[in-house]
Amino acid sequence: MGLVPGECGDTCSTRLWISLTISTIENVIKFAGFVANNVIYQRIVAESDRTTAQGLRQFGRKALGTLPAPLMYGWIIDQHCDVWRGYQDGTVGNCWLYDLTNLVMWLCVVQVALKLLSCSFYFLSYMSFPDKTPIMDSPDESTEENIL
Repeated sequence: MGLVPGECGDTCSTRLWISLTISTIENVIKFAGFVANNVIYQRIVAESDRTTAQGLRQFGRKALGTLPAPLMYGWIIDQHCDVWRGYQDGTVGNCWLYDLTNLVMWLCVVQVALKLLSCSFYFLSYMSFPDKTPIMDSPDESTEENIL
């Protein structure tokens, strides 16, 4: 099976549902970690500092996520341009033709690498901080009688 110019015909519906299913599963997995993230941050920060810690976490997320990511992805996209629009004065315009096979591969490689880096930092934070869950002693019989 290769690329054919024009509309996809009967196979569009099947491929669309496969793509939507994969995207939905990926989004469920991606967003399932949000609760775990909050639990981790609540465990490693003292109760009096939780508001400040969440503010710093949001600042770090915005500073490290929303500023360099578009620049990095834009650079990757620009690196896979095969034909640039040129003007008579020598300036270069927008890209006319991309090497889509390599572009998609590199975008996926970068995304997976960043996810693995994120997971490794979560693992390091989990291993670095002690468990602050109170340990319950086994209740003695007098306590059980008071509860009942």
